[in-house]
Amino acid sequence: MVPAGATSDLGLAAPYFLKWDDAEYGLRAGRTGYTVRTLPGFAVHHPTWATKGTSSSWSSWPLHRNRIATAAAYGGGRGVLADSFVHQVKHVLSLQYATAELWNAALAEALDGPGWLDDDLTSVRPRAQALLDDAPQTPVVALPTPSARPAAGGTPVPARKAALRAVVGLVRPAATGGGSSVAALAGPSAFGWTDGLGRDAVVFDDGSAPLVRDPRRARRALARILLLHARAAVRWGALRRAYARALPASSSIEAWRGRFDA
Repeated sequence: MVPAGATSDLGLAAPYFLKWDDAEYGLRAGRTGYTVRTLPGFAVHHPTWATKGTSSSWSSWPLHRNRIATAAAYGGGRGVLADSFVHQVKHVLSLQYATAELWNAALAEALDGPGWLDDDLTSVRPRAQALLDDAPQTPVVALPTPSARPAAGGTPVPARKAALRAVVGLVRPAATGGGSSVAALAGPSAFGWTDGLGRDAVVFDDGSAPLVRDPRRARRALARILLLHARAAVRWGALRRAYARALPASSSIEAWRGRFDA
């Protein structure tokens, strides 16, 4: 609930597609002197977060890009890049290659500066979906049939051993025989990154596409992760200034009127 007249002071929402526009508006309100409160006892009915498919669908691209842009605009330190880097390594080691590639595209776009704010609303979804559609084919491995799949979660792997196997898995050829390490889960919404750590595959009982270890794809993603985060660390000061200047103009009433007229 926004006080009457607030948009005259604050402007309208940032032209983010789908993600982080609400958080950015709250930050903007707080900086302008509005008090942001959480009202106790209030609740809304909402689909579960898992239904959004945020960690595996095209929406990972705007989610991460808009997060980086907001952090830059509001003076966030390089810690946001360290957090991004750690999560990206987790994506790769847990077989979430599509997510890592979407986040790489997101960071690359954020690094190019805030020009995307002007014409992004109708373009980011098809661009992100095209990246998913053009992704390398999943390696063909001998996955267990539904009747032979391990119990939900598979045999637990000690964390240290799983981490070591995940690192070795960056160079070890993809398993093709019956001795592969497989975890079985009800569906992607039940997946946590440790479920894929040290595995050759993660299969889902709801028929969703399995996650399969692909050393070449993993190494390629990691190389780009290192390059992009190094570039971002060097340019972070300039990016903070650029997004701090661009967001107020792009979220003005005049800017939105121009978008709707176009």
